Amino acid sequence: MSHTFLVVAGLLVLFMIFSLIRIVLGATTPDRVVALD
Repeated sequence: MSHTFLVVAGLLVLFMIFSLIRIVLGATTPDRVVALD
């Protein structure tokens, strides 16, 4: 495995986690998510 692949994979994982958090926040507190946008 190359270092570049690990960096790209790490960024993809972080992006997926961030998206899941936004979905959860959007389902529970839509007003807060809209304010962040």
